[in-house]
Amino acid sequence: MERWRIWWSEIFAKSGFFKAERGRFKPATVEDTTLPGSLLRCFEGADLSSRLQGLLRFLAPLSERG
Repeated sequence: MERWRIWWSEIFAKSGFFKAERGRFKPATVEDTTLPGSLLRCFEGADLSSRLQGLLRFLAPLSERG
């Protein structure tokens, strides 16, 4: 758990990817200190499963290797 907390709060939150993409969301909606929960709430969907799918699609470029 600690490893993932560090990844979300220190690595992901400071990444170029997130800095470039966070503008897609309403200002002050995504707080670095509450990632990934604050990011998950930004995705539309009637249920958690739909929002999680949106979040995973958003994160997909991070797993691509070029």
